Amino acid sequence: MVKIDSFPATANSQATFDWITLQGESQYVGDVFLVLPTFTDNAYHYEVLIIPKQKGLYVFGVNSTFDRASPLKELEGPCSKNSVEAYMKLETDMNVNFEFLKQSPDPSQANIDRKRFDEFAGFCFYVR
Repeated sequence: MVKIDSFPATANSQATFDWITLQGESQYVGDVFLVLPTFTDNAYHYEVLIIPKQKGLYVFGVNSTFDRASPLKELEGPCSKNSVEAYMKLETDMNVNFEFLKQSPDPSQANIDRKRFDEFAGFCFYVR
């Protein structure tokens, strides 16, 4: 999650929100949280509470490219030995507030295209 109402956007995750892992594991590395879902009942599970510490405009997304910036550290279960490139999708068709990105003064946020935003399960919101 990134606070995007300033330029440059604030990527220091620990300074801008609390991350409470309910299922699976999390590690904070290089301004991002690496996540390790648990594999039970033939599915991967991960659950987290994210509590912003400051008012502002935020964007949230999940990357799964398995490089140094990926939130997925490793997988156990049937996918552990497979090369995987995955895209995330929110479980709902609710409004993800894509138009809020245009309100960011940071061009790297304001100019994200919709396809990329959707592929990383993007969601924008205000904390007031």
